[in-house]
Amino acid sequence: MKPKQVMIYVAAAIAILAIASGCHRRFGHGDFPEKALEHIDDRVADLNLTETQQTRYQELRVRLAADLEKLKVDHKSFRDQFKARVNNDNAEVTEITGLIREKSQTIPTTVSRYLDFFEEFYAMLDQTQQTELRNLFRKKMNRYWD
Repeated sequence: MKPKQVMIYVAAAIAILAIASGCHRRFGHGDFPEKALEHIDDRVADLNLTETQQTRYQELRVRLAADLEKLKVDHKSFRDQFKARVNNDNAEVTEITGLIREKSQTIPTTVSRYLDFFEEFYAMLDQTQQTELRNLFRKKMNRYWD
């Protein structure tokens, strides 16, 4: 399998896990988009983007921030609906599983959208930066593969 394909599959898996968990452990309950973007900004800063790349990244970041904020609102709405149904003494199990099933159907679209963000970012990097990013990615993933 090509390194780019591996990165895409692993990124998809990470995105699914992040969405499923609500990213509470790493990024906190109330400040998810800000903390996630700070984390991404720290990693992007290590790549020493050119001025042109930095401008393109900021444009991408604005779109990503809006999307993450929408994800946060959607997650809160889902959580409130789920909590209400679980705490309802007369709730049918099919209502609860139906809500979860409905939410799970949005995951592939969400993962695809974040993969698109990643591919757009990756495409704006030069060869050296791409290599640096792949090496960092392998290093992080090797913790789980070993």
